[in-house]
Amino acid sequence: MSTNTFMDTFVKGNPLVTAIEEHALSEDDLSHKITVRCDNNLGFAEWDCAEMEVGLDKGFFMSPPHAYELYSRIRILMMMGYVKRHPASYDYDKHIHLADLKKVPAPKKLKGAGNSLFIRGRSGGGKTTLMDSVLDTIPTVIEHQPSPLTEGRKIRQVSWVKVDMSKGASRKAFYLDVIQEIDKVLDTSFAAKIPSRDLEGERLLYMIKVCRMACLGVLVIDDVQWALSGTAANANQKITNEFLEQLFNQLGIPIVFIGTPEAEKLKGFAEQTGRRLAHNGSIEINSDSVISTFWRDMVKTMFVSFLGMDSQHINNDFYHIIHHYTEGNASRLKTIVGNLLRREVTGNITAEHVHEAYSQEKGAFEELKTPFVQLSQSKGKKLSGKATSTKSQKNTAIKTTVEDSCEDEDDFEDAFIITGGTHGQ
Repeated sequence: MSTNTFMDTFVKGNPLVTAIEEHALSEDDLSHKITVRCDNNLGFAEWDCAEMEVGLDKGFFMSPPHAYELYSRIRILMMMGYVKRHPASYDYDKHIHLADLKKVPAPKKLKGAGNSLFIRGRSGGGKTTLMDSVLDTIPTVIEHQPSPLTEGRKIRQVSWVKVDMSKGASRKAFYLDVIQEIDKVLDTSFAAKIPSRDLEGERLLYMIKVCRMACLGVLVIDDVQWALSGTAANANQKITNEFLEQLFNQLGIPIVFIGTPEAEKLKGFAEQTGRRLAHNGSIEINSDSVISTFWRDMVKTMFVSFLGMDSQHINNDFYHIIHHYTEGNASRLKTIVGNLLRREVTGNITAEHVHEAYSQEKGAFEELKTPFVQLSQSKGKKLSGKATSTKSQKNTAIKTTVEDSCEDEDDFEDAFIITGGTHGQ
């Protein structure tokens, strides 16, 4: 919080807000908390390839540059939602002890309570992993002892819950998922007492009641693209874009939407859908460029730590080779490194090694890219901008002598993307 005036005007001692702020992290603290580096463990060098593959998949994550922006936006979204629900004047949480949701009075509509953030990016770009890592740094349940600021009530504040959408799922199933997630963190049993034959409108009301009673700070919905599918439009009782509009309008709790829709599809939606998906802005998580410092650090770390490659051989050409096959996607990068570990290909990794790993992993699911070596030879120049062709020989590290400018690197890789075709195995 920046000023006393802001605190006096909007927060007014609201314990739901101050509790979130008391747990706020600096950018360095967040990076330290969400970064996981099993390769820093004592004795890591003695692990065999199978153990390293497990470590890569379950124990390796580097905090990306946009992590703190996402973390800050979530905290601000929570604050916006809680400002309208000061426990001293909004006491709906007192009904949490009622076991029968039918007996809980319907909550009043909160004016101006609709807040949302849209997280968008390609599949495999790390949206879900990053969101899960960031959410794990925010306490799920915060206990408040009776005080004048809570009107003498003991309050359990659920700061966030996260649910996944499923393709073709019903609205009733979605509402139940939300209630079950709150049951998990509060150790309650509201979901088990909901009649299976209740109407959709009744279950929506049950979900709203539970969210409000639990003082929910933000509802995170992953895979929201299933609700944005053109084939599901106007499907009765299904999760659709109209459903998302209804949820935004009625829930009274800030929502974070996470999805992978293409820009062209988004442009086709009604304006009101877009307003509700990104009422408080959007964050696009893109793949890293070949010249990104973060990307290069991640590539070097994986190939040196997990595959034992000499860091001197990880040069400009090598970064372009890896980027050609992964397109700057961290998930694809892990897939290639994991394949090399499974085949126990370590040491100085060549372009042929990387292409073979890529082909084995992606060949059954997509058209394959032209081998990088063929593309570089067809261009008749090295990535360093020289006129000589790139030659890679098996078990020999790729070397360059001169680094080119960032602009030249982008131009050359763009040429690959534009003129390089794809072919099957």
